[in-house]
Amino acid sequence: MRHNPKILDKVFWGAYTRYAEGQDITGAEKARVEEVLRLLVQFGAKPPQSVLDAGCNNGAYTLALALAGFEATGVDFAPGLLSAARRRAEELKVPATFGKMDLDSVFWYADGEFDNAICTSVLHSVRRPEWVLDELHRVIKPGGLLLVTTWLDEAGHREAFPQLFARPESEPHAGLVTRLRQAVKTLTEPQRRIHYWTSEEMRHMLESKGFEILYMDGAPMLTIVARSLDSF
Repeated sequence: MRHNPKILDKVFWGAYTRYAEGQDITGAEKARVEEVLRLLVQFGAKPPQSVLDAGCNNGAYTLALALAGFEATGVDFAPGLLSAARRRAEELKVPATFGKMDLDSVFWYADGEFDNAICTSVLHSVRRPEWVLDELHRVIKPGGLLLVTTWLDEAGHREAFPQLFARPESEPHAGLVTRLRQAVKTLTEPQRRIHYWTSEEMRHMLESKGFEILYMDGAPMLTIVARSLDSF
C-alpha cells in the first residue's frame, strides 16, 4: 500500500500538536533557548532587529526573542502549535508574530526581509533541507546571522525526545491521541527521511549556500552560528 507523505505529514503533525501544546517548557529546553539568545547577541544581533524563527514549534524561541526586545516572527507547519504559541504570547503580553508556513513549499517573505534567522531542530525533518537553507539565505539581509541547531545522530535525538520515537507496545495504556500519533509515526517513517549530518557535512552545506561559519559546537545537538554573505 502506497502512502502520500504530504498527507501523512499533516496527520502526524496534527497528532503531535495535541501532544506538544499541553507541555510546559522543560529545563533542557529552557537552557537551549537561553543559549540561542546568548549566541545571537554574542555574534552581533541587537534588539530591536528582526529575527525569523523558521519552524517555531510551540513558540518558545520566538517568545524569548520578543521578550528580549527583538522583532520576532515565528512560522510553522502545524496550526495547532501556532495557536498554542499565540495563546502564550497573549498571556505574556508579548508582541510576537506567528504565521503558518510549510518550509518545504514556499517562504512568504521578500529578499532581505529579516536581519537574522534561527532554525532550531528543524532541518533534520524537512524534505528539502538544502532548499530551506537557500530560502533562509535569501530572506536574511547580507551580514545577518543564521543560527541552526540539528541533531548529529538518532541516539541523541531519541534520548532528548523519547515521545517522538515511542512505539505502541512501549505505552500500552496510552490515550487515543498518543496511540494515533504512534500509528501515524509508524506509517510515515519510510517517507519522512530523517536527516542526520556530521559537523563537517553541515559546515560544507552551509558554506555552499552562502554562509560563513562563525561558531560550531555541541553534541549530540550541534549548534551553528553563520553569517549570510552578500553573494555566493
